[in-house]
Amino acid sequence: MPDTTHSSETAKSASSAATSLSKDSQGMMPTRKDLAYGSGAMLDGWGLMGVKNTAHQVLNIVLGVNPGTIGTVMAIARLWDAVTDPLMGNISDNLRTRWGRRRPLIFAGAILSGLVFPLLWSLPAGLSHSGQFWWLLGFGLLFYTVFGFFSVPYHAFGYEIAPGYNEKTRLFAIRTAVGTINGIAVAWVFPLIQTGWFGTPEQSARIVGWMVGIGFALLAIMPAVFVKEPTQSQTAVQRQPRIPFWQSFRTAIACRPFRQVTVAAMLATMGMNAVTVLGTYVSVYYVNGGDVKKAAVIGGIQFTVSTAFIIFSTPFIKRLSDWLGKRDALLFCFGLALLGTLSKWFFYTPANPYLIIGVVFFLGPANAGFRTFADAMIADVCECEEERSGLRLEGMFGAVYSWTLKTGLAIATFLSGWILVWAGFEIEHGAAQSESTLLWLRLLFSFFPFLALFAAAWWLRGYPLNADIMHALHQRRAGKKA
Repeated sequence: MPDTTHSSETAKSASSAATSLSKDSQGMMPTRKDLAYGSGAMLDGWGLMGVKNTAHQVLNIVLGVNPGTIGTVMAIARLWDAVTDPLMGNISDNLRTRWGRRRPLIFAGAILSGLVFPLLWSLPAGLSHSGQFWWLLGFGLLFYTVFGFFSVPYHAFGYEIAPGYNEKTRLFAIRTAVGTINGIAVAWVFPLIQTGWFGTPEQSARIVGWMVGIGFALLAIMPAVFVKEPTQSQTAVQRQPRIPFWQSFRTAIACRPFRQVTVAAMLATMGMNAVTVLGTYVSVYYVNGGDVKKAAVIGGIQFTVSTAFIIFSTPFIKRLSDWLGKRDALLFCFGLALLGTLSKWFFYTPANPYLIIGVVFFLGPANAGFRTFADAMIADVCECEEERSGLRLEGMFGAVYSWTLKTGLAIATFLSGWILVWAGFEIEHGAAQSESTLLWLRLLFSFFPFLALFAAAWWLRGYPLNADIMHALHQRRAGKKA
């Protein structure tokens, strides 16, 4: 005779799962958890993008370091960061403490990153070119080593604390909105150094560097202090044996949906960021005729407007996922980015310097959606892998994803420095850059990302994990527990 009691309990469990999914689609999640986790995105964004995006502004324009040296050092440091990430992912997955797997590493990594970063901008006066290279390389490698202690477990932590399909999108959308405030810091660091409030630009660079490092470190410890690891995750991990590095690494790279997201992300990141730094040079030397202070203020306004627009568009980003699903929502964002990068040719014009602000209405939501949907899709991949193999490997999946992004950034950073050299840019010429140099800077800034974004969209087209698949997975889990 069939066990009707068990069948009844299974049906109740499935009904409970459906109710939970219904709540999940409404985006219900404690605000404190959202904001506490999101605050870590300030340091995460600074380490991932901010250091690179301010490197040429501070190290070249303020401190006079050769742009080729900057590009080479930053590329080596980012490659080192990429190599160490999978190791940190394996450590994070296998760590067992009374405070969990992720939180101790997040706390330690945040503090160390805040203390090491300012040393990058504290070059002693009178260093030779080779001395500058070795100073930047040494502290660059050290910074990205300790930053990995924070960033890898931080991303893995996010994959764990938001279990539902739509809840993941909500958490990462809020993280993106909070972390976007980092854009204000990135945008106003250069203008703040130029004000003279802290002395000469060289003195200001050191002081502002310490302000950024300590401020972001204090914000980045919030996830470790105020967000606890889920009980279900802790229980599963205690039963899980420690996993050798190569087994964990092979499991991640063998997952086809994971490869689709990571390669698409790398292509888009590389294409966009290889020319991001050129925006400062196009603005200063083409749009504003060499007026550094004016260009810095306009750039600060541009990023501030972009930040406000991203925060304002966060609810729309969440709804876009509900309407289209995560894959198609991400493809939509790639389309916006394509329009945005092409618009730079027309919006960066001496006829109206403030018109550059118009670019953010394309690139702002595109970048926000990219950061939100890609991480939410990786979180789904982690759940599917746990269902398939019974292993919780959020740290390794997050690390390999981060490793892929950072490899793209390393290539982009290397290219950005040497693109300036190849285009003929010389800091000594100031506003008197040649017409040929300015033309090449504009062409590359406006059109180089197009092919990379198109390739990223093509690569992503077959990503299979949609809402129906993930909801069915949650219901099967509920049935197994019953």
